[in-house]
Amino acid sequence: ARAVDYANTIINSPGTDAVHLDLSNMICDSDYCPVTKGNIIVYRDRNIVTRTYIRTLVPYMVEKLDASLGFE
Repeated sequence: ARAVDYANTIINSPGTDAVHLDLSNMICDSDYCPVTKGNIIVYRDRNIVTRTYIRTLVPYMVEKLDASLGFE
């Protein structure tokens, strides 16, 4: 929670061109955060998402980034 608060402070600072891409719904369900999705391990440990799983999110990151920058 502190990291999110810190990130939001930076993003909302005047003169910042930072963009917040919230992909939390791609990692956790409404009730819990699964260890695997399909045949991919999501978490390396309690707090670290695996590189392999993050790579599956790249198309969604690009889509959200394009939308936030007006490149739809």
